[in-house]
Amino acid sequence: MRNSKAATKQNMYTPLPALGEGPGEMATLTKSSPPFRSGLTPFKTEDTVGGGRIPPLPPLSRGSIGSYDPEDGLYGRIPPAPLIKGGGEAGGISRRVAKPGGSFNPLKFYSVRQPYRFQRFNPLILVALSVLASAIALPSSAQETPWQASVNSAADTVQPDEFLTLREAILLANGELALANLSPTELQRLSPAARPTIAFDLPTAQTMIALQSELPAIARPNLLLDGTTQPAPVDASVAPTAPQLQPPRVAIVPAEGTAIPRGLTITASGVTVRGFSFAGFHSNGQTSGLLPANILISHPLPPPDANQQYIAAHHQPFMPDNLPPQDVVLEQNWFGILPSGQPPERRSAFGVYVLNGDRLQLRRNRFAHHSGSAIITGFRAPGLQVVENVIEQNGFAGMPDALRLEGDISGAQIQANAIRGNAGSALYLFKPTGRVLVVNNEITDNGRGQSRAAIYLMGHQHEVIDNWISGQSGPGIVVAANPTAQGVAIVGNQFADLQGLSIDLVTQLNVDVQTYDQGDGRNPPLSHHHRRRQTANYGINAPRFASPEFLPLPSGQVTVLGQAEPGAQVDFYQLAAGDEWGALSRLLGSASVNESGQFAATLMGLGPGERLSAIATHPDYGTSEPALPVEIRPLVGAESP
Repeated sequence: MRNSKAATKQNMYTPLPALGEGPGEMATLTKSSPPFRSGLTPFKTEDTVGGGRIPPLPPLSRGSIGSYDPEDGLYGRIPPAPLIKGGGEAGGISRRVAKPGGSFNPLKFYSVRQPYRFQRFNPLILVALSVLASAIALPSSAQETPWQASVNSAADTVQPDEFLTLREAILLANGELALANLSPTELQRLSPAARPTIAFDLPTAQTMIALQSELPAIARPNLLLDGTTQPAPVDASVAPTAPQLQPPRVAIVPAEGTAIPRGLTITASGVTVRGFSFAGFHSNGQTSGLLPANILISHPLPPPDANQQYIAAHHQPFMPDNLPPQDVVLEQNWFGILPSGQPPERRSAFGVYVLNGDRLQLRRNRFAHHSGSAIITGFRAPGLQVVENVIEQNGFAGMPDALRLEGDISGAQIQANAIRGNAGSALYLFKPTGRVLVVNNEITDNGRGQSRAAIYLMGHQHEVIDNWISGQSGPGIVVAANPTAQGVAIVGNQFADLQGLSIDLVTQLNVDVQTYDQGDGRNPPLSHHHRRRQTANYGINAPRFASPEFLPLPSGQVTVLGQAEPGAQVDFYQLAAGDEWGALSRLLGSASVNESGQFAATLMGLGPGERLSAIATHPDYGTSEPALPVEIRPLVGAESP
């Protein structure tokens, strides 16, 4: 029986040359990490390196880790580690494990991925490993030396000729294409540079790159993909929509009749993409697992075949080694439209999809005419910065919101953008973690496809400051109560032409679809703790004026009195004339609320017949809904000015 088992093992594995027969020639293996002291289980083991037999370890003291007993055999204590079916990797250890006294099955073995180092080894193994390393090594000059590749062809091919294509340049940057596979003419398109760069020198009439298939993911850290290096056309007849947004000189689109889900996938840190038009990327109606977008920011995606990848636990979105790319910059690009300013016949699904990325910067881009959202986040997007972009006409055939943010968005900033004419909300935060700053944006004429709030917030401690919000087919800013939201500060904003309250705090009792679009309207005064905790921002009450009308002094000053949350700050607003919902149109001034809940303020610039409202902001609870409006009345018998 033993002979048959030995024959089976010899047929299954081709052993490397023996490491030695005498005790003095044995290979001693030690862990490079400190020995584990807990969770150890004894196993009877037979070890191989790359399929070759390793003799038993030298005798150690009885009972120690990996101890050897001449009577009982080798009982090694294996520390806990991920068990992965398959053979050992080069230089790793493959432990074929069986319980003491049990039979050994050479067809069933596992690889324990742990770092080991040789203290003494056979030189033949070093030769074998060196040959293997040289066989799989990538060309060092294409990976280690910074260079600039100048793309001079809009074709989408990989072949040694006189043209260097974008696909070839990305493969070179990734180290997936050896320099030896380039023609002498193509090699002349490479030159030393301070950072790895892909530049462009396309023929004037051939600046649109039509892809036959999806481009390789950008896996080279710090790569600069620079479309602004393309020489400008002699006649630039298309005027920019905004002064800082010039029409791109290079366009990347799918070839006619080809459905490609993504224009570009970025998996490396420090990558910059500048000066391109991305348009027409969609999944042909298939959305499951494809993540269609003009640009996707993510860790390296797994193979589409589940048999070729490790599956994470059901409660874990990704594997631990799915590290997000960091500090990616996308600037001066047009997403969803061609350099002419028109969308392609088949529109892009999404603009930029941030599945997993840290500190992404989106600045001075133009997003337009996507079927869904212009910017969408998934699992992680902490430190996201969306600055000085034009975002318009998106979401009329899919996710309607211009910016749809969820997942970890800690420290995200939405600043100085023009967000206009989109189908739904300008910004919708859906069950996020982390706080967001929304400051100094121009948000106009959104909700063209669905009646939604201009800004819909879920989560805690967000800040919405100094924004202009007008022309919305729903309320201005809605704060959800389920999931619980508290400490959301909404200050310095101006509103006009709304179909709802300027600020709407939802209660937990209202969880229907309409509430998650438009809020639930004005809340009654709340005094009980349990009623307040069921409302957004801990149900902070709107200020209550002492009178429904106030009289101006001959000097034009108006003194207003009232009650609000103790410790809060009250901001006073003039309301737009004839506005049914009383939009907070002009900030007049502020006053503090004392410990007894009283406030008083003297305001200027209000005439007879004008209306006034106010909001209260508490440092712990956040901002309230607007107060019921009051009116400025002239003194009876007073002369009109």
